[in-house]
This record gives sequence, C-alpha cells and structure tokens, in this order.
Amino acid sequence: MIVAIPSLVAISAIAGVLLFHGGRTGPGPSGHWAGTIRFEDVTSEAGLGVTASGHGLGVEDLDGDLDLDLYIVNKDGNRFYRNNGNGTFTDMTEATGVGEGPGGGHGVAIGDYDNDGDRDVFSANWIGTSSGRNLLYRNDGNFTFKDVTQSADMQVGGPSQSHSACMGDYNGDGWLDIIATNVGGTNYYFQNRRNGRFLYTTDLGTGDAPHGLNSVDYDLDGDLDLYLSNQQWQGKPASNVFYENTGKGFTKVTNRVGLKGQTHSSFFGDFDGDGDYDFFGVDVDSAGKKAYYRNVGKRYKDASSEAGAFGPEPLVHGMDCADFDLDGDLDVLLTASGKTLLFANRGDGTFEDITAKVGLDMNFGDPKSVCFFDYDNDGDLDVYVVVAGGENRLFRSMGNANNWIRVNLRGTESNRDGIGARLELVSGDLSQFREVPAGRGHIHDPIEQVFGLGSRDKVDKLKITWPSGETQEVGPLPINTRILVVQGGSWSTLSPE
Repeated sequence: MIVAIPSLVAISAIAGVLLFHGGRTGPGPSGHWAGTIRFEDVTSEAGLGVTASGHGLGVEDLDGDLDLDLYIVNKDGNRFYRNNGNGTFTDMTEATGVGEGPGGGHGVAIGDYDNDGDRDVFSANWIGTSSGRNLLYRNDGNFTFKDVTQSADMQVGGPSQSHSACMGDYNGDGWLDIIATNVGGTNYYFQNRRNGRFLYTTDLGTGDAPHGLNSVDYDLDGDLDLYLSNQQWQGKPASNVFYENTGKGFTKVTNRVGLKGQTHSSFFGDFDGDGDYDFFGVDVDSAGKKAYYRNVGKRYKDASSEAGAFGPEPLVHGMDCADFDLDGDLDVLLTASGKTLLFANRGDGTFEDITAKVGLDMNFGDPKSVCFFDYDNDGDLDVYVVVAGGENRLFRSMGNANNWIRVNLRGTESNRDGIGARLELVSGDLSQFREVPAGRGHIHDPIEQVFGLGSRDKVDKLKITWPSGETQEVGPLPINTRILVVQGGSWSTLSPE
C-alpha cells in the first residue's frame, strides 16, 4: 500500500545546499550529490544549430512515432524539428506549415483537443500591435498542420495577445479546453464545444502582465486549478493570481492559498515526497530570490527565507523540474542571465547546486526556456535550451545506470492523453506522485511521465486517478520500459518505430 509520509522537520540551510522538508531518507546535510552524470553538447551532430529569437518550447511526440519532437516558439517565426529516431532532427517547419503567422511567439500548449489521436498545437503570440494573434494548428497527420484559429472561433482579443497557454480539461467533460494569458487585457478561456470549435468566456478577468500560467490540482479534488504569474505592466504594480476550480467555474483565492509576489516562471510538483504539489518559482518582487512554498493542505506556506542558500538570480526566465538522475525525486533546472543552474534533489529534502559537476556551467547568452527530455530513447533525460539571439543547445546525458519506467495514458471517458490525471507509483520503499501536465508558462513538458527508480528492480503498482474521477490500479510493472495504460482496460508496452 502507499505509505503516509510522517510529519516533516523544519527547513534549514547550509552553504551551497538548500534544505526542504524531506520526505525520504538519504545522505545527511554534510554529504554531496554522488551522481556520475555529465552532459555533452551534441547540438551540431543532432542538426539543431539554429540561431533565432527563441522564447518558448514545446517538447512532444507530434507525429506518433514515440520520439519526442521539438516545437520552438520564436519572436520571428516558430520552428518544428522532427526527431528522426537516430539522434538527429529534421527541420519540418515549411513542410508542416507551422511557421506562418505574424510571429511574436512566446509560449505554447500542446494536446489532442479534438480527441482524434494526434496532438495539436496552440501558439501564444505577443507583439503589442493589432496584427498580433494567437494561433491554433490542428494536426491532420502525415506531417500536416492546418491553421484553424478562425474556424475554431479563437480569433478574438485585442492587440497585446498572449505570453503563455495551457491545454487541459477545466470543465470536466472529457475534452481539452485552452487558457491563455492576455497582457493588459482580459485573459482567454476557450471552452471546447466538442465539434472543433471553442466558446470564448471571460471568467478569468483582466491581467496586468501575466507572463506565466500553470495548471495544477493543488487541493487534490479532481479538477485543474490555475495560477497566473504577473509582473509590472506600464508602471503599475502586479501580483500573482490563483484561481480555484469549483467545478462550475473559477474563483480567485490568492490570499487564502498564500502564493504572493511576482514570478516569471514556476513549477508545481511534489518536491518533498508527501503526496501533494508544492510550488517552486523565482520571485521577481524580491530581487530574484528563489521562491519555495510547501503545500500544507489547500494552502501554501512560504519557506523562501529558509531557502536562502540558493541566492538571488534576478533575471531568471525559465525553469523545468524532472528526475534527471532517475533516483526518485524532482530536480530543478533554471535559466538565468547568461547561464543555467541545476540543483539536484538529494532525496532527504536537500538540494545542491551541481551545475559545474555535470558540465552545464557555460555562457549561453540569453537563455529563455529549458526542458528535460529523452531525445535519443536511451533511458535518461537530456536537456534542450532555447536562447534568444543565440544558438539553441542540445545536451545529451551521459553516465547513469539507474532504473526507470515511463507512463503514457489513453483516456476513454477522460481526454485521450489523460492530461490532468494523478499518478501514484510505488516501488518498494519509494512512493512518487505526479500529475500529467496541461502546459506551463512558455514551456510544454512531455505528456509522458518519467519515474526514476534508482537501483530498485521492480514497480509494485501504479494507481491512476483519471480526470473523470475513475480510479484504476495496475501492476506489477516491468522496469526500464514504456507502458501505455488504457482507461478502464489493460496496460501494454510501447516501443519507438
């Protein structure tokens, strides 16, 4: 069974290490990360040496071959790179038709909005002129995407348009809706009408300068809540806004939930291993200090002051969190001014800056978005960095023997990819909790969920709580493989073509 995490100890900090409320046993505070991973720059050999005004990033299987492709959102036109399955990529922008439009790309959301078996793309564009508009591309298969923004009733709004977007089932009808920010105007909430068209509503009010957008079931009640991270706009102060999904719409609960300040990029995940989703971000309002809030049950407790060992990074733009070393906990990767910062979660609630140890301590120019993903299907997580005005970079992970399992879902009553589903995975003494992501700020993380197992050689069970409310349990499951679980059915293994 899933074991409850005991009461957590107080946070403390030591030089170079950040202490959280640890939920697992591990090395003591005087220890250091003992991993062997190094990252190797393989940008050129992978065919990804592109220089553009990069901003956002979507990493997803867009052609159905189980290889993760790259959708790069640029201010001067988006780019789509198909993963060839042999360590290289091919620029398919012109062939697929996803590079059209006015440019100004900032963010992206990816999902199968029409439940037809392939993933569609929403490009969040911000230009600040009347020519700017967001774009919805329908995936018609065979590397063909069609701009359906107008026919889907999504060509609305004013001149500012959007910085970021999410694609999730917010009203619980089994179809993906789309939410996008709107700088200086009413935020966009497009409800899926299940016929290829959307209904535009104004339930989310007016934003000041909402840069980031995050969906998470923070209260574990089965629906997706919403977090908007604001920054100052035209000299007016701004602050973050948190909306709770009541099942009948959104209600602003910022003060009660306790997430304040101004953040550009953020991530919700179970960092301390206690079964709920904590918050990690960068607080622009406090000179760029790392902001860590523990989820303590329908509200968040600010633990930022105890997390001071990270130090301020005033120009942090993007971040991603994943178990890059496959040891069973979430690690943190940030893009700051001219550099990246990688913090390893050591399993006892401590984080250590290991950027130099893994070979990511280099000058990137102006890095914006970043994502962990396994581009070469060798089992470990690689890194892609999008750079504004410089060369984007791909780094291959080298030197990890830890075990893992990858989970894909196929919804029937729920949306096809199970976006918003809650996953609980048990492997011996290790329990992990994830939520299938609906998009996050400027970045779309892969829908497939990667669980690191360390040296554990089995998965006892996987429990899925589907967006429709149904629970399903499967297991035992094989390690070092991909699985697909069909809602209400069985599981099977998956292999790239």
